[in-house]
Amino acid sequence: MRLRSLVQRLGHHVTVLVIPHTDLPLWRVRFSFHFLLFIAALWTGATVIAGFAIGSHADYMITKADNYVMRAKMLYLANEVERARSALEMARASCSGCASARRSSREKTPPEAPRRPAA
Repeated sequence: MRLRSLVQRLGHHVTVLVIPHTDLPLWRVRFSFHFLLFIAALWTGATVIAGFAIGSHADYMITKADNYVMRAKMLYLANEVERARSALEMARASCSGCASARRSSREKTPPEAPRRPAA
């Protein structure tokens, strides 16, 4: 019984009347309440789907920007490591003579330190 009365109420018609303030003719449109509910459900579904699509696209753009920033940081880090490596190589090359001097000084016996007298 309740379902039947609900269907009867939804079966009524709604009239939309647009009256312009100028000399244009007025517009009169008549819809059933079923159709208006269908349009409302369709509008809600389209809004939800569009929101989901925009949200996933925004997430993609954020990830892309994060990857761009990460790439820049990694290039900076790689350049710093390369610069440190070249500085280390330059230090090794300029100190190659120092290494031979150290080797020769190690081969010599170190001078003995003076001993303290026993107390």
